[in-house]
Amino acid sequence: MGGSDGGRATAPLRFAELTPATWPAFEALFRAPGGPSFCWCMVWRASPKELGGADGATRREAMAARVAAGETVGILGFDGEEPVVWCSIAPRESLPRLAAARSADRGVWTIACLHVRRSHRGRGLTAAANAAAVDFARERGAAHVEAHPVEWDARSHRFLGFVSTFERAGFTRIERAGTRRSVYRLVLEGDGAGAE
Repeated sequence: MGGSDGGRATAPLRFAELTPATWPAFEALFRAPGGPSFCWCMVWRASPKELGGADGATRREAMAARVAAGETVGILGFDGEEPVVWCSIAPRESLPRLAAARSADRGVWTIACLHVRRSHRGRGLTAAANAAAVDFARERGAAHVEAHPVEWDARSHRFLGFVSTFERAGFTRIERAGTRRSVYRLVLEGDGAGAE
């Protein structure tokens, strides 16, 4: 997926939750050149049954069903009326393939995917999406926001974002997760001072 764009400043975007009303924009973003229409952001949230032999169409249907049911799955960033950024931000328990190996802390939300439209990369949009995601989670009662970024030279899992992006945003590394990912956490105001 989109990867980091260096955190450079850009014009403000408008962010909105992915709902049935914004689904057409989500679909347009994912089907645009360079879009992740093969996974539909189901890598970490798929159940074991959904994983078996799933193709792009099946994953799209699974995500559409979650959105139709009112599940919180993430936010879209708009440049005017054009959808240009996707950020998966949701309660960690809705991402079983990430949550299974983690502690049982309550109130943890996870940033599990960042995708920037190819035409808008290099404009600082991942930093803007991270900030909007943190605000989104805070407004919904999150105590912590976690991310699983990789280093800039990683050859896979780049859709999780890069370590430097999260460190600039005040996240602190708390542990390793496999051979490529690290777990970063931000403690939100009202639940302690600063990051862990």
